[in-house]
Amino acid sequence: MLVEVLHNIEAGGLYPEIDGIIGVSEAVRNVQRAGVNYRTILNGVDLDRFPFSDKEKRKDKIILLQIPRRSKMGVNLDELATELAARNPAIELWIVGDWVGESTEQVKFLGIRQDVAELYRSAHFTVLLSKEEPFGLVAVESMAAGTPVIVSNSGGFRDIITDPSHGFLVDGPDREQALKVIRQAIDCLSSDGYRQIVDAGRKRVEEKFCIKRCVKEYEDFILELYAAKRKDPLECSAPLKIPPAALVSEALYDLHANELQMMANRLKALSYSDEAFPSEQVLVQAHQLGTYLKHHRPELLPRELKLYLYCCGDRMEDTLEDMLDDLDLVREKGLYQHLYDYLCQTKEEFPKRWERIRSL
Repeated sequence: MLVEVLHNIEAGGLYPEIDGIIGVSEAVRNVQRAGVNYRTILNGVDLDRFPFSDKEKRKDKIILLQIPRRSKMGVNLDELATELAARNPAIELWIVGDWVGESTEQVKFLGIRQDVAELYRSAHFTVLLSKEEPFGLVAVESMAAGTPVIVSNSGGFRDIITDPSHGFLVDGPDREQALKVIRQAIDCLSSDGYRQIVDAGRKRVEEKFCIKRCVKEYEDFILELYAAKRKDPLECSAPLKIPPAALVSEALYDLHANELQMMANRLKALSYSDEAFPSEQVLVQAHQLGTYLKHHRPELLPRELKLYLYCCGDRMEDTLEDMLDDLDLVREKGLYQHLYDYLCQTKEEFPKRWERIRSL
């Protein structure tokens, strides 16, 4: 049984053997093809990791926190610093992440932090003005810790903030709309409204985004698929053929998750594919993944990958050098004459490479 899990707003069902698709929000559902077996299962958080704090926030500062990657933002907090300072000089902006600028009295670039739960509890609001957010886990974590959120009125945030009592929504995200909503949020600090949003946000997370609920829904859907498959089993005698684009996409995800062994397994499966790449971009991505393994974990690099990439049109220098370093494999696969002929054609441009294969 094969289940695809989508954490981006993209169409699933890349190959027909998929039995079911799970997406993390209704925004993901909206881009699925008609007829796919799809289920939305909202992400969950471990409430023990983000304990609720009902203690009063600082009175001398109004702290606005931004955590996600800067590239995801339509509007960044520090870009609003001048207008917010003019509104209230007590406002302080905390920017967390791998993009670090020059801190000032008002804008603090905190870098990558491990004490995220404490940062949530210290801030008055968490601000997430994403261009497109498949889900928005940071918003749920912040609400769990007792800090209201100001988020884009788009994507997965619409599954999180379904009522004004849960938090603040910004259309766009547009700069003027962001300033307007942030000012409205700050104005509620002096009223009972702030306390009500804090409590409603935590309750919303407990009811809808607890990790136990998330795991239970995964189990239920997978068991449904399994039961259906037992009634109508598919022919499974032939090995599953996964398109190259899907393997490269999954390998990129593994790289970002630092799962290099899993990434190497995807590239090994890729090297046995009998399909060509659908585009030059996918070929380049596969080449870059192989190069990354070569330099960081060479013992994991599949030996056959360079041959497959070469046959698909990869003529980059390091791929050809790798093939020259392993002529036994090249001969074993019947590609020696093909390689020799290609290097002969390029001998004027790369004379050293030509002399090398002649000497071998």
